[in-house]
Amino acid sequence: MIATQFAEMLNELLEEDREAVTALIEQRVDCNDGFADHPHVTVLKAGTTCQVGMLGLINGLIRKVDGPSATLVVACYDMGDLNHITKFDTIQPKETWVPGVKPIQDDEPPASD
Repeated sequence: MIATQFAEMLNELLEEDREAVTALIEQRVDCNDGFADHPHVTVLKAGTTCQVGMLGLINGLIRKVDGPSATLVVACYDMGDLNHITKFDTIQPKETWVPGVKPIQDDEPPASD
C-alpha cells in the first residue's frame, strides 16, 4: 500500500530530524475555495478560511492512487506534548470518503427528499 510506504518514509525522516519533520507537518497555508474543493486533498475549513498542510496533500495523493476508501497516513502525538510527533502510522477510515458529502452518523437518520 502506498500509505504504508509514505508512513515508513516519514518515520525514517522523523528519526533523522524530528524538529524539521514536525515543523513541516504542522505548517498550514491558506488556500482558496477552488483548492479546498479538490476531490482528493484534505483541507481544514474554519469559517471562511481554508488551510492545507503536508499530510492533506500526501493523503490526497494516496486517494488519487488508491481510491476514496484508501488507507491514510496519520501523525501520532505524545499526549503530554501535542507539539511532539512520536510516529506516523496508517488508518483505514470507517466510511468511504466522498468529497463534499457529510457522512451519516449511526444515530442520525438518512435525509429524506
